[in-house]
Amino acid sequence: MYPERNVKSKKEWDQSWGRCVLVAGLLVALMCPFTIQADNRYTWHPLFGKNLSQADYAPEAWIQKGNIITSVPEECIWTLKEYDNFELDMEFNASEGAVGNLILFCADRDNWPTRSIRVRLADIDGIDSVTGEAAVCGSISGYGVAARDGIVKDPGEWNHLRVRAVNGRISVIMNGHRVTEWNMRADLPHPPGKGFIGLEGTAEEAPFKYRNIKIRIIKESETKTVTNKRKREPRNFPVY
Repeated sequence: MYPERNVKSKKEWDQSWGRCVLVAGLLVALMCPFTIQADNRYTWHPLFGKNLSQADYAPEAWIQKGNIITSVPEECIWTLKEYDNFELDMEFNASEGAVGNLILFCADRDNWPTRSIRVRLADIDGIDSVTGEAAVCGSISGYGVAARDGIVKDPGEWNHLRVRAVNGRISVIMNGHRVTEWNMRADLPHPPGKGFIGLEGTAEEAPFKYRNIKIRIIKESETKTVTNKRKREPRNFPVY
């Protein structure tokens, strides 16, 4: 048996410990709103506006049902604005054999295959219809920038894609994995500045579905943290 004094001290210690746990719990609860706010500190906008109100497209080509858009003929849908430093977030669902492009920095929409930067979208077994080469999802088409393979999900499943472009450096993150990193200012003699963003429509037999397409402008204060560390001679790519 403990002396009465020791028993009393133990009870007091238990009560003090309980109060500490309560205070810690309250602090965590108070900090939660700030954590949520930090995660949502950026302002995102629908890339093509509400109900495609900020898009240039053929109404007979692109169809919206709920928050999902898709195309039947091979027609592109474009933003009305041009972008330079941005972060784009979207989901896509590729049917079997589907191959398409997320088009960035487009300077001439009538000649977009040669006047833009294209992020390849494809299912696991996609084939480039122009070159006949394997089309790995997330690669930069036409510039020899390969992507990490095996990240895209099976046909019919939804994939998450985020593209970040800052000071000419393009990062492609798919399903939580960084698949492509490219500094076009280090590789291209005349890299594009700002340009339109678009999606390539695909053939009816191998369509894509897209949803939750949004964009945010990266402010100048954010671009200061990005530096171009790689210094090398430009490759022989097409001149803009």
